Amino acid sequence: MPRHSSTAYAFLSVPLLVLWIFTLMPTLGGVLLAFMSWSGSGGPIFIGVDNFLALASDSRFRPAFINTLVFAAITIPVSNGFAFLLAAAVNAPWFRAGAVARLLLFLPAITSLVAIGFAWRWVLDPSGGIVSLALRTVGLPAPAFLEGGTLVRIGSVDLLNWPLLTLAAVQIWRTVGLGVLLYAAAMRGINTSMMEAAESDGASRWRILLTITRPAVRPTTLFLLFTGLVGSLQAFDLAWALAGGTDSAAIDVLNWFTYRQFQQNRLGYAAASGVVVLLLSALAAGIHWTIAGERET
Repeated sequence: MPRHSSTAYAFLSVPLLVLWIFTLMPTLGGVLLAFMSWSGSGGPIFIGVDNFLALASDSRFRPAFINTLVFAAITIPVSNGFAFLLAAAVNAPWFRAGAVARLLLFLPAITSLVAIGFAWRWVLDPSGGIVSLALRTVGLPAPAFLEGGTLVRIGSVDLLNWPLLTLAAVQIWRTVGLGVLLYAAAMRGINTSMMEAAESDGASRWRILLTITRPAVRPTTLFLLFTGLVGSLQAFDLAWALAGGTDSAAIDVLNWFTYRQFQQNRLGYAAASGVVVLLLSALAAGIHWTIAGERET
C-alpha cells in the first residue's frame, strides 16, 4: 500500500471511529431495542413487532404523528416561500441594508431553541403576554395561543389547533433566516445576462423572479425542503418550551411522545417510536436523493 494511502486511512479512522461509536452503534441499538420489552432493569425480552402494533392502536401516538406531519406541511413551504421572497428583496439593487437585514434575519437560527420557546411563551401568555395585552387594548379578543382551541377538524380528527399553529409560526420565524442566506448566495451566482435580456423584452420583475430566478435556485430549494422536513420530524425542544413541559396533546409531536415513553421506563416502546421517526427521515432522504439525481442526469 502506498505511503500516502496509509496516511489518508489513518486520518479517516478517527472520524469514522467517532461516527461508529456515537451515531451508528446507538442507532443500531435503538432499532434492536424497538423489538424488545425492557424497563431498564433486568434483561430485555424479545417481543417481535408488538411495540409497533401497540403504537398503531395508541390513542396518544396518532395525534402526535398527525401533529408532526401537519407541522411539517405548514412550516416547510411557508418558511421557504418567505425566505425566497426576502432573499430576492435583500439582493435587489435598491435595497441598501442587505448585510444588516441578513444578520437580523439569521439571529433566531443561532439562538437556543429553549430560550426562544420560553421567550415566545412569555410574549403569548394569555394573562400578561405582550400580544394578548395589545389585542385587548384595541378591543380584540386574544386567542388561546398555547392552551388549545381547534381550528381545522376533519371528522373526528383535529388537524390544527392554536398551540400547533403557534409552534409552526415560531418555527417559521426561527428558520426563515437560514433560508434567506442560502437563497441570497444562490441568487448571486445566477447569470445576470438572462435577467437583463428578459427585462429588455418587457418582462416584469415578478415574472423574472418566477421564470428565471426560481428555477435557477432549485438545488437550494431541494436542500431546504429536505433539511426542513428532517428538522420538523426531530422537533422537540421548541414544543416542550412553548408548552412549559406540560403533557399537552394539542402540541404533541413524535419526539415528545418518544421522550415521555423513556420517562416512563418503556424503553422498547420508546425505541419503536424513534424507529418511526428514523424511517420517515430515511424516506425523506431517499426522495431527496432521487429528485437530486434525476436533476443531475
